[in-house]
Amino acid sequence: MLTDDIQLFSKPTSSHDQIQSGNEHDNVQLVTNLQAISRGWLLRKRLKESYELIIGHNLETRASTNNKQLLKNGFILLRFAKDTPDEMQKISQLCRSLVLSMESNQTSVSFVALFLSTNIKSASLLITKLFERIPFLLSSADLDKVASAKPVSALTSFLLVFSNCNSWTLVKQNEAVLPILNSLCSKISSPIATSENFILLAGVLNKLVCRNKTLVNLDVVNGLMTVLLRVLKYQSFSTSLIDNTIRHLLTCPALITHLSSSVKLKKNI
Repeated sequence: MLTDDIQLFSKPTSSHDQIQSGNEHDNVQLVTNLQAISRGWLLRKRLKESYELIIGHNLETRASTNNKQLLKNGFILLRFAKDTPDEMQKISQLCRSLVLSMESNQTSVSFVALFLSTNIKSASLLITKLFERIPFLLSSADLDKVASAKPVSALTSFLLVFSNCNSWTLVKQNEAVLPILNSLCSKISSPIATSENFILLAGVLNKLVCRNKTLVNLDVVNGLMTVLLRVLKYQSFSTSLIDNTIRHLLTCPALITHLSSSVKLKKNI
């Protein structure tokens, strides 16, 4: 009887109340989504500001940089940098800093030290990503412009230095570590072994040697050729790479006149 009285006097939920409740739920969901979007926007804004600060200060100076900071800077740079001529300048600054760090024998400066620490995975990933992007950047560079000379040289130096560890100051006297690091070099430089990237770099070589006058130092020609031959060796002279070598390198007669002696190339490989 009491239950019947409660049911009798209870106020039924109207369709208006249901609609209002649904609207309130939608509004709460909308506010939640807006908060998430705002937080994401603020985070990207801070990262963008950090990126501009890095380019404006850290990478434009030739001062020695802490290798862990350089690793962080590199990932931030690659997060925002596009494959455009202006961005190529910035990526080349990063590559120049990385190459300079390899000349140091200080464990806090040399990027090599990260390969010998718990940071090996992230350090290897950064270098691999650069190997993935550099062939396109080089192929899109305007080789007739003076402004392209330094970036092209820096990017080539990076490929040359990180595709073989024999010149790394911190470890070059350590015979036990060199084979392990050269195996690592084979892995991090593997993006060059793809047909697309191999052909792009071969195309850059062809463009360089087919000019009557080039603004790029001839060390770039030797460097790119050395990198391509190293990759060919690392990949155990795979059929596809041999085919690309014959088609895109050995079919350019002018190339041989611009290369240093084969003895010098052999030593670098």
